[in-house]
Amino acid sequence: MDMHPKLRAMIAGFGPDFPKDLRDIFIHNLSDEAMIRLNSPLPGLGRYASNTEFLKEVTSAKRIGFLRFWIIKKYFFALETELAHYSGKFKDQKVISGTTTKNLMAIGNLCNMPEHVVQAELIEKFTDHDTAAAGDFLKMSLAYLHPELADVIDGIYFAITSEDIMANVFGLIGNELVFGHFMTALSNFCLSLIDFVRMHEANGPLILPGFTHRQAAEPTTLGKKLTVRLKAISRLVETLKNGRGGFEPFSGKLGGAIGNLTCHYAAYPDINWWNFADNFVTDLGLRYEQFTDQCTSYVEEARIFSTIENILTQIIKFADDFISLASCPAQFFVKRKKAGEKGSSLMPHKSNAWGSEGSIKMFLEAMGQLHTLARELPRYPHEGDMGRSYLFRNVGATFMPIFVGLKRLSGEVKKYHPSQAKIQQVLDEYPGMAASSIQTILKRAGVPGDAYRELQTISINKDGSYANREQFRENLQFMMEKLQITIELRDEINNCLDFSRLIEPVHNVIKTELACLEMFFKDILTKAAKHIPKPSSAEAG
Repeated sequence: MDMHPKLRAMIAGFGPDFPKDLRDIFIHNLSDEAMIRLNSPLPGLGRYASNTEFLKEVTSAKRIGFLRFWIIKKYFFALETELAHYSGKFKDQKVISGTTTKNLMAIGNLCNMPEHVVQAELIEKFTDHDTAAAGDFLKMSLAYLHPELADVIDGIYFAITSEDIMANVFGLIGNELVFGHFMTALSNFCLSLIDFVRMHEANGPLILPGFTHRQAAEPTTLGKKLTVRLKAISRLVETLKNGRGGFEPFSGKLGGAIGNLTCHYAAYPDINWWNFADNFVTDLGLRYEQFTDQCTSYVEEARIFSTIENILTQIIKFADDFISLASCPAQFFVKRKKAGEKGSSLMPHKSNAWGSEGSIKMFLEAMGQLHTLARELPRYPHEGDMGRSYLFRNVGATFMPIFVGLKRLSGEVKKYHPSQAKIQQVLDEYPGMAASSIQTILKRAGVPGDAYRELQTISINKDGSYANREQFRENLQFMMEKLQITIELRDEINNCLDFSRLIEPVHNVIKTELACLEMFFKDILTKAAKHIPKPSSAEAG
C-alpha cells in the first residue's frame, strides 16, 4: 500500500525497530490482562504493574487469607503439642486429645486454596468479622470434611483473639515486604549507582564542581558525591539489622484479648503460657513482645517505617542533585539519543529528565504514607481498636510507588553520560574553587596579611562576577609578586589550579569505600533473598 510521505517520515523517526507494517499496530488485540491494567484505578496496578506484579503474592487479600489460615492451623498444632505433654490438674479435660499424625496432616491440608479465602468471606457476611469468619470456616471445614475430628474443633482459635492471628500475619508480610523485596530493590538501585560511578571513572576521577549555597565551592568527584548518599543509606540500613547477622524482624504477639493471656491461664493455670507464646511467635520468625495490649505496641514498626522514610530522603536528594547537574545551563550529564525517543511532545530541542522527576513524586507520596504508619500504628485508644488493621492491610499501596520509583530512577540515570566539554567549561569558569586551598597554604607558610581577603580580592571581580581561569591566573600571579612569595611556594600554589591534585586524596579513599559499599549491598541482597519465600510456599509465610 502506498504511504503518504509525511506518514513515511513519521514512521522512520521511530527508528529501525518500529513495525514496518502498520497493521501490526492496528490489529493488536486487547488481552484480558491489558483490560485489567486499563481498568485499575491505581497506577501501581495499571500503568506501572510490571514493577509491582509481585505484590499480589505479598500483600494481596489472597496472601492475607492464606497466612491467616496458616497461622490459625499453626496455633492449633502448637496447642496440640503442648497439651499432649500436659499432665497437670486438668489432664483429663484437654481441649485437643487423641489426634494422630494422619489427623494433623488432614487439618494441615485444609483451607489452602484461593477459593477457601472467598468461601470464608461468605461467613464474614454474618460474623461481620473477617478473622473470626476464617476461624469459623476452618472449624466448619474440619467438622464437615472430617467428622471423626469434630470433637477437637474447639482447639481451633482456643483462648485467642483476632490480633493473635493478624499481628503475626502482618508481621510476616512486613518481614517479606521490607526485608525481602524492599531491601532487594534498594540494594539493586545502590549497586546500579556504584556501576554508574565505575563506568565513568574507569580511566580516572570524573571531576565536578562541588556546590554550597548553589555556588561553585571546591572541586569534587562523581564518586565522592554518590558515595556520600550511598554511605548514608548503608548506615540507615545497618540500624535495621540485629546482632545476629540478619534484620530485626517485625513484631508478633500471642496474648489473648488484651495481652494478659487471661483465658489461657483460666483454662490451664499450671501451664507456662508466657513461654508458650514466646516460642510460638519466635518460631514464626517474628520478634516476640511479651507485654502488649490487644495488639503489639508497633514501636518496632514505627522505627522501621521511619528509617525507610529517611532512606527515601537520601534517594530524593540524589535525584534532585542529579537533575540539577543534568539541567541547563550546566548539563554536566546528557542523555544518549535513542532512536524514536521524544524528549518533549512539542519541543524537539529538549530531553527531559521525567523519569527522575516522576520518581521523586512517587517517593514523596510513599514518605507521606510511611510517616502516617509510623505515627498512627502506635496511636490506638486504651488496649486497641480496628484502625491498625486497615493501615497494615494497605501497606502494599504504601510501598508500590517505591518499587516503581526505584526502577524508574535507576533506568533514567543509566541513560546519561558525562559531557566532558561542559564540565571543563564550568571548571575553567570557576578557578576560584582552588582559593580555599591556596588560602590554607598561605596561612601554613606564615605569609603576612589576611590570606582570606587576598584570595577574595582575586576571586571576585569588582562588579561581583567570579573571576574566570584567565583572570584568576593573572590576579594570582600579581598577588604572589605583591606578597613576595618564594618560587618553591609559588609552585605549590600554582599546583592548586590543577584540580586533579586537589581531589586525589578523596578519590583514593572513595575507590576503597565504593568497594566496601558494593560488598555491603551484595550482602544485603543475600540476606533479603532469605525473606522471600519460594512461590510454591508463599502462603506458608
